[in-house]
Amino acid sequence: MMMSMSMSLSLAAGPHVQRDIPPTAKAACASLNFSMKVELMHGFGEIDGYSRNSGCGYFCGRKTFRWDNGPQGFGDGSPAGNSTQWPSTLNIAATFDPVLAYEWGVAMGEEWWGKGTNILEGPGINVMRVPYNGRTFEYISGEDPVLGSLLVGPTIDGMQQNAMAIAKHYILNNQETDRSGVNELVDEKTIMELYGPPFEAAAKHKVAGYMCAYNRINGVWACEQPFTLRKMLKGFWNFTGFIVSDWGATHSTSEAVNAGLDIEMPGSKFFNEAKLKASLDDGSLTMEQFDETCVRILSPWYALDPSKRFPCNGERCIDRNVSTPEHKTLARTVSAYSTVLLKNGVVDGSSPGSKPLLPLSKADTKTIALIGADAETPYTAGGGSGHVDDSNVKVTPLMAFQALGYQVTYATGCKDGKPDTHGAAAVAAAADVAIVFTSAKASEGSDRKSLYLSNVTDSHGGCGYPQEELITAVAAFQPKTVVVMAVPGPILTEWRDSVPSILCAFLPGEQYGNAIADLIFGNTVPQAKLPVTMPLTGNDQVRWPLMTLDWPRLTSDDRSQQPCLAPAPARA
Repeated sequence: MMMSMSMSLSLAAGPHVQRDIPPTAKAACASLNFSMKVELMHGFGEIDGYSRNSGCGYFCGRKTFRWDNGPQGFGDGSPAGNSTQWPSTLNIAATFDPVLAYEWGVAMGEEWWGKGTNILEGPGINVMRVPYNGRTFEYISGEDPVLGSLLVGPTIDGMQQNAMAIAKHYILNNQETDRSGVNELVDEKTIMELYGPPFEAAAKHKVAGYMCAYNRINGVWACEQPFTLRKMLKGFWNFTGFIVSDWGATHSTSEAVNAGLDIEMPGSKFFNEAKLKASLDDGSLTMEQFDETCVRILSPWYALDPSKRFPCNGERCIDRNVSTPEHKTLARTVSAYSTVLLKNGVVDGSSPGSKPLLPLSKADTKTIALIGADAETPYTAGGGSGHVDDSNVKVTPLMAFQALGYQVTYATGCKDGKPDTHGAAAVAAAADVAIVFTSAKASEGSDRKSLYLSNVTDSHGGCGYPQEELITAVAAFQPKTVVVMAVPGPILTEWRDSVPSILCAFLPGEQYGNAIADLIFGNTVPQAKLPVTMPLTGNDQVRWPLMTLDWPRLTSDDRSQQPCLAPAPARA
């Protein structure tokens, strides 16, 4: 029986009201009229403090499904500190551990469920092709499609214990700069063998949806490219869920639907009732297509455990604190297990019984110098629409090492608003060991300007100098120097020969300090591996003279290798 609009409004006005739910998505769609099917196909903007919403046919106890972005945790309008700032998705790649990926996915989904949210916009699974990409930290594949394929499935299986997961950003989303204009020219073999496998793995694990990207693919927008959407996803890979556009990445009505797009987000510029009805009337779309889209959108909701279909019983609970002690313990484990020991040399190889610098001896270490602003105000999460604020819950390296009871000294490398690397080096020299904490920033919307560490002014304000200068200054006075890097992807380490030990934590989340202390003193054995290559130069992919190759001349539409400097708007 058709559900009345009055019934719909009464359900939307309050918490979930128990009522008979049709047994299948197909039966549910048969009960909806055309207008309500259209509501499933677009976003509604902010409702009750949740900024991302799309129609659910009122079956979910409200008018809309609630969505939230998820590369490092729940951040949409949630009070700072009320959700876990997890290590980044790239950190999961560095673990090479499917079991840990599953546990992380379960915990992420639990926090979405606890916040009253139906859809988790993650995992990000693109294969890295441009080392400068501002969103590399969001992707679980690193630069290896086999690694991505291995980890995507357990992650999705974990997330979908509590919420519907979205695989993104589909496909060939290789850069952030000019992401809404770049045209990726790629042959079918390369798409299928290099870029496709992690996305295919997501389909095998019945991910709820895919988010198509901003870029064009061989001249056609990714959200209306029939080869990648309908032929690959819904054909070759037998994907039965829905395809949603990235925020503002829909460019047409019937062309997009015919190509395979099911939901326009965040609004209804193209997928509104007037335009969809006009396409139905002129024959460019059929009622069968609307029925198929409806089933695709509702099927993943029906695939959830029935107890997980109505988070918070339909109420508003975005302010709830969902970061449990168990989640913080897991975040600490993931952070430590995803930190790569890049180098661990001996300080004096000529001495009998010389050992690598790490782990530090708890008995022999009395004084520890923590150097760099990142020791006190570390950079632990990437920027953009998926940023998660850690508030006052972050465990900084300074806090963690002080809690261990050691005599800890600290120097930022700045004094009276001016660089003071010499003063920092003096503090380091007076201690038994020095640990230099450094970082490089990244965010969606633009690519990194270089593969160097960020300047201090870029990271934390202050006097302004390259962090590489701080490393070399400290290393010149303290042979027992450890460098710890919080970075969003590949980084240049031209200073690596000057220090015995280097740790790469990628973007480690709120438990950074505890995780590093665990590694430094051997409570956790370093076991992570690099999911991306650490290059020797800014462009280490081509080591031969380009002029000797017969490259085709690039046109104005072929910008996949010529990033523009125009900024891009925030997105999903």
